[in-house]
Amino acid sequence: MLDAVFGPTTTGETTYTPCLLRSLHAGMILLADRNFGAARLLAQIAATGADLLVRLKNGRTMPVLARYPDGSYLSMLGGLRVRVIECEITIATSAGRRTGVYRLATTLLDPRD
Repeated sequence: MLDAVFGPTTTGETTYTPCLLRSLHAGMILLADRNFGAARLLAQIAATGADLLVRLKNGRTMPVLARYPDGSYLSMLGGLRVRVIECEITIATSAGRRTGVYRLATTLLDPRD
C-alpha cells in the first residue's frame, strides 16, 4: 500500500482520489475501475508522471484517431491522448466463470510497450 485516505462513506471514492495523487510518480502505473474514467481526474493522474490503465464504462464511445496493428487505437479522453484497448476478459471465481467485453484506456501509447 502506498497511500490511503479515509472519510465518511457518504463521500464518493472519486472525491478522495485527488488526495492520493501525491504518491504517484513517473515509472508507476495506476489501475482504475470504470468510476474513475472522468477526463478531468485522469488528466490529474497523468500530470503526476504516472501512467494509467482505466476501465471505461460500456456505453462510452471514443473517437478513433489512428489504429494500431494489435487492434487498439489512439483516442482522446478530454485533452488526454490515450490508447484504447477493447478486449474479452474471463473472470473465474469459486462461484463460476463470467466473460465480458471491456474497453480499457491507457496513457501507454505504444502497443509494443
